[in-house]
This record gives sequence, C-alpha cells and structure tokens, in this order.
Amino acid sequence: MSQYFIDCIFLVADSGFYIVVVTILALPVICVAGIIAILLPPRTTANRLRRLAKSGFFVLLFLIVGASFNLIWSFAIWGNLYYSTDYCGLDCLPFWPISQGLIDASYRNQRGHLYKVSLPQLQFIWFLFQLGIWGTAVLLYRSLNVRFLSGMESILLSAKSRLFRSPPFR
Repeated sequence: MSQYFIDCIFLVADSGFYIVVVTILALPVICVAGIIAILLPPRTTANRLRRLAKSGFFVLLFLIVGASFNLIWSFAIWGNLYYSTDYCGLDCLPFWPISQGLIDASYRNQRGHLYKVSLPQLQFIWFLFQLGIWGTAVLLYRSLNVRFLSGMESILLSAKSRLFRSPPFR
C-alpha cells in the first residue's frame, strides 16, 4: 500500500477520535443546554421534547461538521504549515485555539515546529476554520430543522402519549 493511502486511513480514524473527544468535552454544555431547554416556558411536555430534539439535532450536526473540518485541517494544514509530534486530530477543536505549547510538545526526543507561518497567522487560520464549522453547522441546522422536526414531532408525540397515558377508569 502507498503511504498516501495509509495516511488517509489514519486521518479518517482521527475524525472518529475527534467525535469521541469533542463529545466528552461538550457533555457538560449539552447537559446544561438540555436542562435549560426543559426549564424554559411554556412547560408542556411536547415543547420540552421538541426543544430536546432540536438541541440534540444541532449537537449531532455540529459534531459531523466539526469532524469534517478537522479532516480538512489534517490534510491541508497539519504537516504543511506546522508539525506537532503528538498529533491525534485535536488541533482543530472548536473551543480553544491552537497554541505554541501544543506545537512544541515533545515526543521521543522530537519537537514540533512551524513551517511557513507564525503562530498568530496559524491561529488566524484556525479562527477561519472555526467560523466555517460554526457557520456551516448553524446553516445546516436552519435548513434541515423543519424537515427533521416534522418527522420527529410525530415520533415524540406518540412516545409522549405512550409514556404519559392515564390508566383507564373502571
């Protein structure tokens, strides 16, 4: 097998690792958003379930878009503009910028380094990637939300009727 093919498999596996790590890091935010969605008025069960479905749908889209942009970052930026020895697909996280400490982390007596850019330039490129991640996730959410909710609403309401069915009177 060619080295390029092996690198492609490695980078696709990194996208899966990215989804796992970002989910773990975002879990507290997801929980707080779910609690807020439940507590906001009007407090009917159908509205709560709808809000939970909407927030879950956005998080799912955000993870998919973030993993896709992370894959682009891995192919286009890492190894071309900088090199870090401990690369595991997490240089393009949407919550904090890439830092010199991440680039300089040593592994087996090797250190990372910048190639053609300075750190502020690399951080600006990171910022543009984050604008792309957040913007694409929001645009996809807004365009797919109506179709998603029309199908999910019937599923949620039927689940609600089964869960909160009052016992028959005899």
